[in-house]
Order: sequence, then structure tokens, then C-alpha cells
Amino acid sequence: QTVPRSDGLELVFVSNLRRANAEKEYITNNHRPADLMKLNTKALKFGWGEEHRHNYGPGGQGYGHVMLLNIKKLVHPVSIGSGIMLEGTDDPPLQKGLRQARGEGATVVWCHNSFGLEDIPNWFSGTVDAQNIFDGGSHDSYEKTFYRYLNVGLRVPFSTGTDWFIYDFSRVYVKMEGELMPERWLSALRKGRSYITNGPLMELRCGKYDIGDIIAIDNPQKLVFRGTACGRNDFRKLQMVYNGKVVAETS
Repeated sequence: QTVPRSDGLELVFVSNLRRANAEKEYITNNHRPADLMKLNTKALKFGWGEEHRHNYGPGGQGYGHVMLLNIKKLVHPVSIGSGIMLEGTDDPPLQKGLRQARGEGATVVWCHNSFGLEDIPNWFSGTVDAQNIFDGGSHDSYEKTFYRYLNVGLRVPFSTGTDWFIYDFSRVYVKMEGELMPERWLSALRKGRSYITNGPLMELRCGKYDIGDIIAIDNPQKLVFRGTACGRNDFRKLQMVYNGKVVAETS
């Protein structure tokens, strides 16, 4: 409760993660939904999740990492393969766990930009809901992550979070209606009503449309976009990017 309040957070997902030997010190693995419900206050809500992942070796490439959020029970195996568990084979692929989690109402968030070999197959099979970028490490740039998916016709809502809190302080914000609850927040995230930031708060609208909306027009017409941002630190300027190029900016 103390750390999220110091950072001004309103919703925090606490995850379960298995990693041979190191997991002995993961106190978050002791938490279950009933425990987190006891920590809820009017200003701060908690949700439960799992980091479902595969590695070929310590910190190396593998099938990928995903967050399974708002789960009802752990999806097993939590971590796959001898690279992270020091035993067993590289079976099964992540998709099996993703399908199980989504079938039970969970939200699936791919982690670490485009890190992992199963990202594109799982996006095309409809088993991923959002993409974490800049959530620890430096796996590809924003441009490579974003346009890599757009260029193959995918609509990818973006998210982020703290992985190694020493250096990654990006947060994800979504616009939602009604009381803040994990289920409502995740629904807005899946619809793409999100933006990520390490400081400035932003707003972008096009007429009556907000971030995440799809604008369907039958004939060519002029669209007017309005964006605002505010922050305690000087972020210097705002830019609007279209097809990878800056088309407007203001200082």
C-alpha cells in the first residue's frame, strides 16, 4: 500500500513468477486474490496476475514473456523450460497457457516490446490483448515495436509497467467510466484507450473521438486533432506522428 501511494498509483497488479532458486525470495508469490482484496481502499485497488514465460537461458531469448492479468487461478506451468526452471523440456508453447487464461476471462499482455519468438503468431491467433513496451530492458525501440505490428495489419493496444524498478518508471493510463475496478480498467486497455508515460499526462481527441476509437469515414474529409499535455518537468514539445513521420509539433 505504501509504495503505490508514494507513486500516485490507483491500480496495481501483483504477479506470481517462478524462477528456479531465485523464487525463494519472491514474497509476491505468497499473495492470492483474497489477500489482495484485504489491501483494497477507495483510492487504491489491487489485482492478481501471473508472469507466464519461457527462456532458452538466463535472460536470453525464448518463446516470450506475458502477463496474465485478473486470473482466477494460476496457469501451470507458470514458467516453461529448463532455461528458467533448470529442469524439463521446452514444452508446451506459451499459446496453450494464453488460451486457458483468456477462456477464464483473463487479459493477456505481451512483455518487453517484441522480445520472444511467439509474439506475432499469438497476435494473429487473437490470444494477446495488449503490448508492454519499455517495461524493463531495451528490447527494440518504440518505432520498431510499434510499426512492426502496424505494418502487418495488427491493431495493438499499448501498455507498460515496472519490471526492474531501478530504471523503468513508465506507467500506463487508460480512460474509463465509473468506479475504478480491475475488470473495467482492463476492458478499457483492451480497447486501446491507453497511453504510456514516464511523467507528462496527455490527452488526444479528434472531434468526439478519444484514444482507442476507430474513425470510419466514407469520403475524404478534414480531421482536426487536439492534443494537450502537462507535467512537472519540462518535456519541451509535443509531436504528432503519422506513418512514422512527424507531421506537426508545438513547443
